[in-house]
Amino acid sequence: MNDLVYRFDLSDFKRSITLKSQDNESDKPLYLCDWNNGEIVQIHNKETLEKEYGETNLFDDDEKYFSNFSNGFKYHSFTIQDYLEQSKDDDYYNIPFRCDNMTITRIT
Repeated sequence: MNDLVYRFDLSDFKRSITLKSQDNESDKPLYLCDWNNGEIVQIHNKETLEKEYGETNLFDDDEKYFSNFSNGFKYHSFTIQDYLEQSKDDDYYNIPFRCDNMTITRIT
């Protein structure tokens, strides 16, 4: 499998990007990952996220927790590893979780 990175010149953005679940042959969840409120936006599966950020502090188990706040009440708190495991459940579809400067949302 080729490692592909697509970079878009957003000033010339003329077409939408469509992701269809039936195109995801591996049936692995995909995640929209956002750093610094849109400074960097990427789509990953668990493996690509680990490959690209595995050597960074994202995967350090130093009590960094991804949380979701709904109606002002926090209802989940996970390390990134726990979130990636739990989010395989469809209940986590389209629910953003945030830790420090990163937001991760399951999108397929």
